[in-house]
Amino acid sequence: MKINLRRASVLQDTLKAEIAALSSLKGTPGNININIFDQDIENKIKAGQERIEEDLSKLRRYSEARGFLRATVARLNVETGVSDLLVEEATLESREQGIAEVCRCQPRLSASSLQRQLDRMTESPSYSSYSLDIRILSEEKIAALRGELADLKRRRRQLRDRMVDINARTTFHVPAEVAAVLVEVSEVDAAGDEGRAEG
Repeated sequence: MKINLRRASVLQDTLKAEIAALSSLKGTPGNININIFDQDIENKIKAGQERIEEDLSKLRRYSEARGFLRATVARLNVETGVSDLLVEEATLESREQGIAEVCRCQPRLSASSLQRQLDRMTESPSYSSYSLDIRILSEEKIAALRGELADLKRRRRQLRDRMVDINARTTFHVPAEVAAVLVEVSEVDAAGDEGRAEG
């Protein structure tokens, strides 16, 4: 079976959810609730033990399959340059968030408007504070930052598009044991991505 990096990422999440859903390993594993009047306690104990053994077997197989996918995706992300693109995208995202905050600012008042406001405050007996929050960025600076923000968004879109392309084109072989687990927990068929048309 061959799958691409995009599919591998989805399958990792599927396996994580399947592991979290193993019910006999939650709560108080190793315990069952019985009615004190049950006549079939030994069979219920045996069924509970079998369920735990089955879930422990799934836990081992699902964890190993997920580990294989994680390691392979990590290795291929480095080889294909996706790791570098992820770092670049995260850097741009951080800048974008900071600049977006600054772009919400209102522009500063003109010098004459600010002086009129200060004069009103100093001449009015109703003002009890001697401090004032003033806006400091010019309209031009805010406009320039909005342009930079638009550029950062465009660059991030381009990076994401490149990563999607790489993730769709980069495939790898999945060993039979892992393939069996993937078929069991998802809609992937035994042929993997080779057996279906990409949409």
